[in-house]
This record gives sequence, structure tokens and C-alpha cells, in this order.
Amino acid sequence: MPRDKIGIIGLGYVGLPLSIAAAKKFGEVVGYDRNAKLIQDLKSGISHIKDVSNEQLEEARLRHKMLLTDNLEDLKKVEICVICVPTPVYEDGQPNLSFLTDAVNDLAMVLSDQCVIINESTSFPGTLREVIQQNFESNRANRKKPIGYVAAPERIDPGNGKYAHHNTPRVIGGTNKESVDIAHEFYRSLGAEVKVVSSPEVAEFSKLLENTFRLVNISFVNELVSYSKKIGVDINEVIDAASTKPFGYLEFRPGPGIGGHCIPVDPYYLLHSAFKHDEKLTLVKSSFEINSSISKNICKLVNDLLTQEPNKSILIVGVAYKQNVSDTRESPAIDIAKKLESDSHKIYWQDALVTEWDYGRKYQSEKIDLVIALGSSTLEEIQQLSKQVRVLDCTGRYSSMANVVSYFRNYPNEFS
Repeated sequence: MPRDKIGIIGLGYVGLPLSIAAAKKFGEVVGYDRNAKLIQDLKSGISHIKDVSNEQLEEARLRHKMLLTDNLEDLKKVEICVICVPTPVYEDGQPNLSFLTDAVNDLAMVLSDQCVIINESTSFPGTLREVIQQNFESNRANRKKPIGYVAAPERIDPGNGKYAHHNTPRVIGGTNKESVDIAHEFYRSLGAEVKVVSSPEVAEFSKLLENTFRLVNISFVNELVSYSKKIGVDINEVIDAASTKPFGYLEFRPGPGIGGHCIPVDPYYLLHSAFKHDEKLTLVKSSFEINSSISKNICKLVNDLLTQEPNKSILIVGVAYKQNVSDTRESPAIDIAKKLESDSHKIYWQDALVTEWDYGRKYQSEKIDLVIALGSSTLEEIQQLSKQVRVLDCTGRYSSMANVVSYFRNYPNEFS
């Protein structure tokens, strides 16, 4: 039967865009978040997600009557409940499912037995059955079970203007046919192609495969940087050449390291699950090790450029994990800033989209000895700064400019 009352749990980079998309298609959408301040800001028309404009937010609220709330009671009548909460890792790389289990425990108290529960939060295979279903039903006491559970891992790419809910294919797998059919209808109504797989575990595993694939390939090209410099070639020129092959090759570019909400996190969920099944996944472990070494190499290069002198002022341009986003989670800039501060340097930062950062001081035109260009820097920024001070390019985009040193091409003896 058609479902017209939708609940979205967690209004971050996944949940808020999904709420906006659903509000245009369904009669009632309830966007829930525990963060009362966030709900207050959203009700005031202030979006904290770059991919959702204030105008889009207001249209969903006023024209499509999307309800924004931190009150669980508002979810009692929803017929589809989509969980979109963070699933980070602890410092030791172990999965942190506290946001997910808290959400499930809360929802068990209020959701109707006519509801289908969909999990978009990334996790290891088995999470839907072993964590969500078991926790939900153990908290229900004598109340009836919901219709069913579906895994539908999110595929949001912040800052990507080409792909969104209406044209990004979705993968779903559920605990029974009825819940899968309802979830299929829900996602198809948003415009996306839907791939139904045989189990929730296949859907959950597919998300980990997608992002571990990226981790391994990014690590591979980053590992080749040192070798390419030793033989005197530019790794980006090599990649340009290989990319002319129209089959059997996918282009990945080296950079200052992995960052963001997926690639530095999701493969740890795969390692966690593999460990429980006595599998080592050596290649995945090595990929993390390769990427963790990049910040050390960059900092060594910085100190070489500064002739090993301490107490220098260094400006990091671009502290978000990639261009066109304000998200600094797991950004390579964090590790670089920490290492350089430990080397007794003074760190400043600049990023057009980031308003606050926990490392160094925001740049206010202080005298700088060196600039480091990272993933979210822009051509205009680097052009202006390179007129005043030497720039270390860790992106591969600015190396042809005057007064710019390439992390990918230059040797320590070429810096003078």
C-alpha cells in the first residue's frame, strides 16, 4: 500500500538533503534530530549543509510543510522511518555505533508497528539484523514488531552538483519482501534507479566495497609519488597518459591524503567485520598505512623548504577535506597542522567555506614564511599568495605557476 508519512532521523549531510527531496514527493515528512539548537536554526531558515540552500529549506518547510522537530512523539504516525545518523570510528579504528544504537533505542519507544525501518547509515554487514533489529525489538516489550527492516546505504557526495537523490542509483536489501517493496517504491519516487539485492548484508557490504575501492586506489597512486620523483617524471602526467585508455582503467589522483566522512572511516568497518571472521585483508590495512605516511612526507618537505629552521609561520590554504565543502572531518590538514606545530612552527589557516577550525589560527594577513595548498584551495587564492611567498602545492593543480613548489615533482636539492 502507498506510504505517505515519512520520518528522517538525523539532519546532517545525508538526512537533510533526503528530507528536502522527500518533502517534494510525499504528503508528510518529519525531519528529526536530537540537536535542539540545530532544529531551531533550521526552523529559522538557516541551512548548515552547503548542498541545501536556505531557499530550498524554506520551500520544504513552508510550501511542502516539512516538520522539523527534536520531539520523538512527532514520529508516532510515520509509515517509513529512515535512519541517517553518523557512524564514525574511535581513535583505534573500531566502529562507533553509539549514534545508531541511541537512535534505535529512542525509535523503539514511539514508532508504529505499521512502520518500515530503513537504515542509510554506513556500517558492517549484519548491522541491520544484529544491531538495529535486535535492539529495536528488545526495547519494544510486548508491542508488535514493525513491518520490516531495510538496509539502503547512503550515496551522498557533498559538493557534487551532478549527482543527487534523483539520479544516483540506490541499493537496498531487507528482512522481508513487504518491507523491500515499500522501500523500493519510496526510493523510486525520488527518481533514482533502485537495485534490490538478496539480503541486507549484500547492501551493507556494497557500500564498504565502494569506499574501500577508493581507499585502495588512492593509496596506490600516492605510493607511486615517491617512485615517480626518483625516476624524474611527473606522476600526474603519467596518470593523464594512462587515462587515455577507454577501457580497463579508472583515474585516481594523488593528494595530501584521504579525508571526509567515508573513505577514512568505512574501510575500518570492513576490517572490523573481517577480523571477526578471521580474515586479515592485508591490502586494506596497507592502504591505511600508506595514506598515514603522506602527511609525514609533506611535513618533511616543508621543513626542507624552510631549511630545517623552527618557529616559522605557515599558512595552510584549504582545510576542508575537498573543494566545495565546509566539512573538515578527517581532513589531511589536521594531521599536517599537528605535525608542524610539534616541529615548533606557527600555523595559520584559510578556507572560504570553513568558519571554525580547531587547529592553528585563522589567517588575518599575518607575515607568512610558506603556504601549503591542500585539497580545498582555489586557483585565485594560490595566485594571490604566490606573489608574496613560496607555495607548496599538494594538489597537482598549481605546479606550473611561478613561485610554486610541487609535492609531486620537486626534490629537496631543487628548492634553493
